Amino acid sequence: MIQIYYQSKEEKRRVEEIVEYLEYFKLSYEFVTLDGDKLRHILSLTENGFEDIVIPIDLVNFMSRHFRVNLAEISVEDMLFLLLKKKVILKTPFIFDDKNLCVAYESSSLQKLFLSQIRKGR
Repeated sequence: MIQIYYQSKEEKRRVEEIVEYLEYFKLSYEFVTLDGDKLRHILSLTENGFEDIVIPIDLVNFMSRHFRVNLAEISVEDMLFLLLKKKVILKTPFIFDDKNLCVAYESSSLQKLFLSQIRKGR
């Protein structure tokens, strides 16, 4: 099943487009809350790790300023914990399943990622 995570009212229109798209192709979906396991799974689906899911800011300065941490010395688990505390720096919405991830919705990306499910009609 396709899972959707979003975090703000500003994303509502994009999420409505995602839902319309998924319903058009009769794909099952659910809205989820973001926890450590889901964020870890999302991270496992990326090509470039945190870089793919964090907005393009100076992450080193942001983390140093807000959490007083040195990114060179932080573990992946601690980074996940910090991202869950400051979700505002995540590129959302996340649309994902067991094998596919679409970050910050683009319809062409969705179609490519879920093409096999669209063909199967589920």
